[in-house]
Amino acid sequence: MEDRPQLHSALASYELDDDLIVYDEQSSEGFVLNATAAHIVQLLDGSRTVAAVARVIAQEYGVEYQQALTDVRELISELREASLLATDVAAANPEDRAALVPGAIHRD
Repeated sequence: MEDRPQLHSALASYELDDDLIVYDEQSSEGFVLNATAAHIVQLLDGSRTVAAVARVIAQEYGVEYQQALTDVRELISELREASLLATDVAAANPEDRAALVPGAIHRD
């Protein structure tokens, strides 16, 4: 079965200009996602595969599919490292949350 990632339910999100603020109520940590990362996260609703999200991003941003797939996978990896995905809640480690790529996501 292909991975169909989504943010975990303990997160609250708020739009701020083009960015998306994601707040983890359990850890009291906030993250700021740039506009592109925010759009990808909105597509990560548990119903789409990683490949399907990459196809949407490639089409909407006018980039090659392989580049979109690489970018989507990188963001998912960052979200996983920050324990922000639904499947990662049990493995959450607050010390690992700092491993975020500058520009896409950053701590609030």
